[in-house]
Amino acid sequence: VHGGASTHSIAEMSVSYAERLKKGVWRGDCGVDGLHLRSGIPRNKLSELHGNLFVEECEQCNTEFFRDFEITTVGFQRTGRLCDLCNGYLRDKCLDWDDKLPDYDLETARKHSREASLSICFGTSLQMQPAMNLPVMTTYKYKKKQHGKMVICNLSPTRMDKRACLLI
Repeated sequence: VHGGASTHSIAEMSVSYAERLKKGVWRGDCGVDGLHLRSGIPRNKLSELHGNLFVEECEQCNTEFFRDFEITTVGFQRTGRLCDLCNGYLRDKCLDWDDKLPDYDLETARKHSREASLSICFGTSLQMQPAMNLPVMTTYKYKKKQHGKMVICNLSPTRMDKRACLLI
C-alpha cells in the first residue's frame, strides 16, 4: 500500500486491521510523519521511502530508534545523540531534497510492488520519481501468474489514473 496521508483515516485503519489479520499487507510510505509505525504496522512491513521525522539510526550498528519527539535535523545529519547499544553517533532518517531514497527501503518497495496482486494508493499525487512507479509495477506480470491491479483513492486526479482499475 502506498500513501502519503497525514492522519489516520478509515482507509489507513482498515489496512492496519488487515495487517493484524495476516493478510500479507505491506506499505510503501512517502510521508515522513511516522503514522504508519504509530498505527501498529511493524517496521519489517513498511518501506519509509522519504524517511521519518521521529526516527534516528545509529551509523555504527544501524539500530533504529523511534522517538516520541520530532528530530530537528534532516538529510541524514548527526543529531547529537549517541546509540544506547554501541555508543555510535545517531543520524536522522529524513531525506532532504537532494538526497536519494534509502537503498534498503527502495529495493524492498520494488520487490513487494512487483510481487503484489493489488496496490492501493491513498492520498498521493503519484508525481515524484521513483516512488510514483512503485504501484504501477504491480500491474505488470513479472513472475506472477497474472497482472496485478492498482486502485487509487485520492481527492484529485493523478497521472497514473488511466492505469488504475478503480478510482475512488
